[in-house]
Amino acid sequence: MTTTTTTAVSHPRNFETKEYCIRSIQVIDNGSGCRLLFPRGEQTSQGPVRLRFGKAFRLRVDYECLMPELPEVSCGVAAAFTRVKDMEPIMYFNTNYPHSDEEFLNYDRVEFRKYIGRTGRVEAYVEKLQASPDDYLLTVGILPNRPGHHAFYELHYLCYPVVVEPDGCEIKGIFAPHFSVAHDVLDNGE
Repeated sequence: MTTTTTTAVSHPRNFETKEYCIRSIQVIDNGSGCRLLFPRGEQTSQGPVRLRFGKAFRLRVDYECLMPELPEVSCGVAAAFTRVKDMEPIMYFNTNYPHSDEEFLNYDRVEFRKYIGRTGRVEAYVEKLQASPDDYLLTVGILPNRPGHHAFYELHYLCYPVVVEPDGCEIKGIFAPHFSVAHDVLDNGE
């Protein structure tokens, strides 16, 4: 593993429809606390996010609907880790694809897909980070929770440097991410 010198792109909003916008992106790690990745400012000039293999972290995305009328489906999140040295996509998760037959049968009744509102927060909890120790770039996007193809409202592609540090064990294989998602009201305007 190297110490990353990769810097995020200067303007992270690589794609936006102006139907929804990302208000903030945070990574919360039990060991190092909360890091604000977006919007950029003095709080985000601390270098790459540092996570530990096998440890939990949260990805929190606050959003706002800019359309005059709310859509019929909730807003969701997709995120990916891409390894810097070979640009190989390593870990990916999303809220719009059903991840099991049971989830497909109950698609609209899954708790994190129920809330439809003007503003909200989607928080993915990764129970055990299973990306091997290395340097990565994090991609984050918001999209409609529909089981079809991705149609992003806003996408920050390969924008945020992340270093995954070892946790005392040798990594010999590929793992699937363990994550869960929660979706809450950000502010109600009342």
